[in-house]
Amino acid sequence: MADSSDQNISKVSDAQRTSLERSLSGSDDFLCGCCFDLMVKPTTLTCGHSFCRLCVANWYFTSKKRECPQCRSQWTGNPQTNITLRNLLGKMHSDSISEREAEVMTDEAKKTIDKFDAEISNNIQSESKTAQGQGFCGGICLALGIIVVIYLSWYWSNSDQDLLINKPLVRWTVDDVDQWFTDMGLWTQDYVKIVREKNIGGSLMFELDESNIVNIFNISDSLHKRALINAIHVVKERGVKAPSNLWEFKALNPGWALFLVYGMKDFPRTTLLYLYLFEHDSMFLPFAHVVCPLSEDGPRYDFTYTLPPLTVVQWAEFLPKFLFLPYFLIGEYTWDWLDIHYWTSRFILINCCIMTLLEVNSVVTSMREEHIRSLYPVIKKTLKGYVSILMFTIIWPIIPSFICDCVFYVALYFAPFQAGDQLYRDWTR
Repeated sequence: MADSSDQNISKVSDAQRTSLERSLSGSDDFLCGCCFDLMVKPTTLTCGHSFCRLCVANWYFTSKKRECPQCRSQWTGNPQTNITLRNLLGKMHSDSISEREAEVMTDEAKKTIDKFDAEISNNIQSESKTAQGQGFCGGICLALGIIVVIYLSWYWSNSDQDLLINKPLVRWTVDDVDQWFTDMGLWTQDYVKIVREKNIGGSLMFELDESNIVNIFNISDSLHKRALINAIHVVKERGVKAPSNLWEFKALNPGWALFLVYGMKDFPRTTLLYLYLFEHDSMFLPFAHVVCPLSEDGPRYDFTYTLPPLTVVQWAEFLPKFLFLPYFLIGEYTWDWLDIHYWTSRFILINCCIMTLLEVNSVVTSMREEHIRSLYPVIKKTLKGYVSILMFTIIWPIIPSFICDCVFYVALYFAPFQAGDQLYRDWTR
């Protein structure tokens, strides 16, 4: 009885030992995720998954992407053979590995692996040189950009006093009146010639009214007549020129200009909603009438007289753009000022195009099931932007005007580069 018990115990322990050895040396842990056979030259990628080196090379040449065949994670550098894994395979499956190597490592396979190693090494060197070059060029561009921003800030801070918005009407010369008419748009070209011919200066501007303006300028268009009468009435009432371009508006309202530039750039819907609620007559209506005009052939609104409320047709055009294409609205408004702000308008238009593409890309990405979590960083970034604008709006009066000017020009001229870089990184991801 004792001998049989000992034999049973011995059999159980032998079975347990065999099971343990099998679990430790199970071949499932050493199978390649591509060919589902024992790995030859096991290569571990950045994500931690391992494959035959030949399988990695074939996957790379087939997909033209440096990503894991199993989880699609991007891998970096030049993945090397996992020596520890290779040694374990050699000890536990020596016979099978020898057969696999004889079967897999043909001359053609070796050429493929050598080609893979050479191409990856060249890519790494090329990327390193490109990164160095981009760093050098980026430093030069940054330095030049800082110089440009400083120059613009200095130039406009010293030239604000020369603007007509600061010059009394009685001191206007014929050139000043010419400039005033020109700033209202292309529709005043014929009237500018009359200003030159009749030497109309600031003192004569005071004598213009509804009774003689038609005769002096030979106005036949009722829209032109109404626009000129309102514009002249405002300039006579104020005693100075009303702002009619970005720089004049900025000179009179530096804080508002800074708020609008950053608001329209980063949060167009919120900014337009704010204008609708709190600046309806002074800012929202002029903007809406420009982007959704009642008449295409009328003169550009000059923001100097009361505009009628939007019609149902205008609202039907405005709301879809506001909800789905807010940057298209800004682009439409900017397009109307191309003849006055030649380069600045083009920078804004480019930024509007890129920001629209970024929004589309964000929507498409967030609709994918695996990217639902990506909404959290977007919301976090948006809230952070709101807080930053709120804080800057509160403290901007105590910030030196030179710094505010620098921030203003950075928002105008550097925004397209920042948006373009973000779009490139999103698409390459």
